[in-house]
This record gives sequence, structure tokens and C-alpha cells, in this order.
Amino acid sequence: GYREQADGCAPVTVPANGYLTAAGTGWTCSRGYRRAGAACVAVVVPEHGYLDASGSDIACEHGYRRDRDGCAAIRPPANAYVGGSAYGPGWACARGFRAAGAVCVPVEVPEHGFLVPAGDAFACERGYRRAGASCLAVVVPANAYLDDQGTDWRCHRGYRRAAGACARVAVPANAHIGYRDDAWECDRGYRDVGGRCEPT
Repeated sequence: GYREQADGCAPVTVPANGYLTAAGTGWTCSRGYRRAGAACVAVVVPEHGYLDASGSDIACEHGYRRDRDGCAAIRPPANAYVGGSAYGPGWACARGFRAAGAVCVPVEVPEHGFLVPAGDAFACERGYRRAGASCLAVVVPANAYLDDQGTDWRCHRGYRRAAGACARVAVPANAHIGYRDDAWECDRGYRDVGGRCEPT
């Protein structure tokens, strides 16, 4: 009930609808009130609003969003529903549609494409890659295979990518394909000297 002041202890003046605390100025406002200078003023709860967890501000019911000191109804456009980010317009587009300004437009899914889980864009099937609004087949050359994502290709071990194809890696004497699948390294007891493996 007191706080240090100069060379003594001064009593903490608690305003109406406030109570003592150990931190800060020594008092805070009761639930349903907010601090205004040295006083506690009532939080005005608007229609379709309620006190938030802090007890000193308001939040709006589902289907409404904060508009200054009130709660305004959220009016989703066609093919949308109330929801989405709390900091956005308060609505989100239905699956198969995407937001374009204040409206929801259909997601055009090309041949060999499918809607992503969120439903607001498309991805291409394995073996195809996205090119603008289309899905183009990945052309896999000889001695290659589709990568893990299925949108590109990689060369088999012992080959390297060159000009859209897979060229065999030329391995000199006393060498082998190393940790990298597309390069060679000298055998134990040999070292690389100008592209050849010479005894160490």
C-alpha cells in the first residue's frame, strides 16, 4: 500500500474501481475498467461485443469485427465464409476460390493439376511442372530419373547434367565415382594431378 518516494514511503492512492498490486504504480483497474490517467473508467461494451481476456478492452462476436469502438458485421462476398485471419477482412474464400481484392474468383486448375490443400491455388501432378497457368510434362532424358518432388530430373550415378541431357562421367585410371554421384575422385594412395590420378 506504499511505495518509495524521496526519503520516505508514500501511500498508494487507488482510484475507484481499482486495486493494489505489487508492480508498476502500485495499482491496476478491476475487470471491466481501463486505466485513464489516475482513474479507472468503465469499458463500454458495444452490441455484439464482449470483454476480452484482459478485461480492459473489447473483442467482437463471431461474424463481427472491431471497428473503432464498435463491432461491425462481416459481410463475405459470394463464395466466401466468415473466418480467415483475425487481422484481415474477416472472411476467407471457399475451397476452389481465391481472393482477388474484395471478391472470390475461381481457381483455374489446368490439365494434370490439382487444388492444393488450402484450396486457393493449384499444383501439378508428379511428372509435371508449373509453367504459368499450365502444367507441362517433365521430359526425362536417358540415364535420368524424376527427382523427389517430381518436378525435375536428376542423372543416375556416374552421369552428370549437361545441356539438357546426362553425359557419362569420364573416370581416369585409378579413380572411382565418389561421394558425389556426378564426379570422380582418386583411389586411396593416389592424388589428382591435372585430371589424372598419380601415386602419392
